[in-house]
Amino acid sequence: MINKKIYFSSLLCEEQKYKAADEGRLATIYGPIRAKRILSEAGSLFEELNGYKIPFGFIANTKDIWVRDFMPVKVRDKAYVSFVYKPSYHKEEEDRKRRTNYRRDLIEKFPLSAEDSEINLDGGNVVFSPKRTKVIISDRVFSENIELYSKEISHNNAILVRELKIKGSGDNNSFSEERNDRTRRWDGAVYK
Repeated sequence: MINKKIYFSSLLCEEQKYKAADEGRLATIYGPIRAKRILSEAGSLFEELNGYKIPFGFIANTKDIWVRDFMPVKVRDKAYVSFVYKPSYHKEEEDRKRRTNYRRDLIEKFPLSAEDSEINLDGGNVVFSPKRTKVIISDRVFSENIELYSKEISHNNAILVRELKIKGSGDNNSFSEERNDRTRRWDGAVYK
């Protein structure tokens, strides 16, 4: 059973010391300048969490720092859905190499009771209202699942919306495009 903690990729930290990890690992993924900034910010965050006694931990065997993208999405209390994570913005071979697959890479060491879904949707694209009654999802979910259920686009999209509702991702789905972001995600674009 997993405790109530905030979890991060172990790429961000030397787990036992709770300090920023070696730059070399991240520099190969993000380049040296961005890696240095990421690790500096992560180190500051870990210090703050420790200072406020907020429990946190690390997930080993991740290939990227953005855990929210590939981990199962919590849709209700103790209910998770594991979506397929193959975003269209991962066009280059290097992007595909750093794609973590929860079902293949992490489930044994980090088990969650999650329902599997064949819908291709990255978790950063799912933003719930505070009471989890509404959800905003990028319209990219349609283009990344273009023929998942049907070759007829409108029929496919109708089934896709129904399946998202069944999976528990809110009664009122809103599908919108974030045009200024190559990832077209909502986790960094929705504000109160």
